[in-house]
Amino acid sequence: MDKIWYNIKEDNDTKVQEMCKKKLDLAFKGCIEEKLKKKEYETAGGYPKFQRDVERLKEEYVSNLSDYEENEILHAWYGFIKCNKETVARIVEADENLSEKKKEDEQRRNQECIEQLLQEQQKAQQETLEKQRKDLEDHYTILDKDRDEQLKADQAKHKSLVTERFEKDAAQKEIKRYTKEAKKRDQWFGARMWNAGNDCLMLLGLLIILICINSVWVLFHNV
Repeated sequence: MDKIWYNIKEDNDTKVQEMCKKKLDLAFKGCIEEKLKKKEYETAGGYPKFQRDVERLKEEYVSNLSDYEENEILHAWYGFIKCNKETVARIVEADENLSEKKKEDEQRRNQECIEQLLQEQQKAQQETLEKQRKDLEDHYTILDKDRDEQLKADQAKHKSLVTERFEKDAAQKEIKRYTKEAKKRDQWFGARMWNAGNDCLMLLGLLIILICINSVWVLFHNV
């Protein structure tokens, strides 16, 4: 599961970075690109003008990505600043309004700005990773809870079905046993009735014989 999540995250990060770079490139073309080609910044007073345009570029870039994470925005911006490091250095050197000391200070400040931007980007990225990791752990916790509840529900359902099946089988066995015993009683009662009928017939026959004998005896004496 973790591997799948990291693969999805990596693919998503790549798409986000491509989108951020695309937005930055569009803003760059609208604010600075043509002026760089015409070397408008490589003149006296060109460096402050370049700084203002870069700040305007950053504002436009960030505003177009208001729904993105800070580290996603900073990642593309850091790449842009780093790639234009030599351009900035050239503009500083070309600005005749700057003293040599001021040029050295600006070159050093720009380098420190790049390093600081890198630290901010790394910090933001780490915070985002921690948040994503926490969200993933919470997601797994919810999945585990749902799985346990589903397992308990399935077990209860299975137990209910087993109990129902057991009770049904027990009832069927009881019905079969009762039917069998009732059949035996019917057979026993039928046999008794048959025997009783035979006994009655025998008694009736004996009675008839006695009556006949008695009649003969009476007739014999009367003669």
